[in-house]
Amino acid sequence: MKKEEKRNAEALAKFKANLNHPCYKSMDELQAVLQELHPSPSTLPKYSDAMKCEIVCGQLRYREACLGRVLRRGCLHSSHKGGSTSKLVLLLESFAEVVKDEEETPALLNPPDVRKTYQAAVFATPLRLELDQTRTKKTVELTKQFNDEYPDGLFTAHRCTVDYSRGNALNPDALKGERIGKMFHPFGQTEGEMLEFLGTIVSYKPKKKWWHVVFDDGEEEDYNFRQLYALSTPPDFSLLQPVPPPVETASFLNCTDGKPSGALAAPSDLNALEDFRLEDTEYTFISVFFLTTTEPFVGAYIEDEDFYHNLRLLSYDELKETAGVHITPMPQLHKWIEDSKSMAVGRAEESSSSTSRRKRKL
Repeated sequence: MKKEEKRNAEALAKFKANLNHPCYKSMDELQAVLQELHPSPSTLPKYSDAMKCEIVCGQLRYREACLGRVLRRGCLHSSHKGGSTSKLVLLLESFAEVVKDEEETPALLNPPDVRKTYQAAVFATPLRLELDQTRTKKTVELTKQFNDEYPDGLFTAHRCTVDYSRGNALNPDALKGERIGKMFHPFGQTEGEMLEFLGTIVSYKPKKKWWHVVFDDGEEEDYNFRQLYALSTPPDFSLLQPVPPPVETASFLNCTDGKPSGALAAPSDLNALEDFRLEDTEYTFISVFFLTTTEPFVGAYIEDEDFYHNLRLLSYDELKETAGVHITPMPQLHKWIEDSKSMAVGRAEESSSSTSRRKRKL
């Protein structure tokens, strides 16, 4: 009795799971669905081969669970290990056989009225369909709310109030002399009311793009553009003239040798600088760094006896703090090496000449 009840329960579950599938009674109807395209102007197929396999399997399961038809053994090809395309061919052959059987022997049950359209999609579970319906409903509500608040369709609720492009300016020195204010705790206190201390921008450091500020009480600090903007009393940024995009782009393309990917061009003779000699001292070249679009490449090197492999893993800032490491602009470093080679050649020629003179005297 229990086994019979279990079989009936499983059959009922399958019946409910497949009840709402549309029933395609011929191969032409099924092929028309499988060959559907996305709405114009797209020409892409609506269903992938995997989705088409699921549609055909759904038709076969529907006939078994809802119409009481006994399918041939293995007609669903569940153990098929090939691709979706080859499996689809086999499933269509199974469907053709079922349609032929239906012409000869009617189903035991009549197809029920379809209450909703079958939608083939990846993970098309009842939960997914419910989420899609909820999301669609919420989207409609938000769209109506937006149109009510912004009749012209112009979204003005959140807008950028800071032009950070001014931080890369043509005239950063224009802020010299500007007064600023910053909130501090009074000296010796870490809590309580904060007071505003005033200061003056006295200089600009182009290498780090920092403005140096001297406060009226003698304290000194460096600030970048974003930090200046966050002050309680920022300077007048309208004095700054941002670098025009064409100028900035041309400078970047010049440094990258026109490469659109953003990969920076390394010096062509980088490998030749692995080992070089300066003033009778052997050096090992560590790495080359690109700092800004307005500065040349810089090279880091160290004496042979102090070199170790992990130096090549350090960043530019870490190498600057490492004892014994020298950092020099690449054009200057090339000049030094060429001068050193010229001097070595001159000494060799002079030595060769003096040797020849000695031999002639003998």
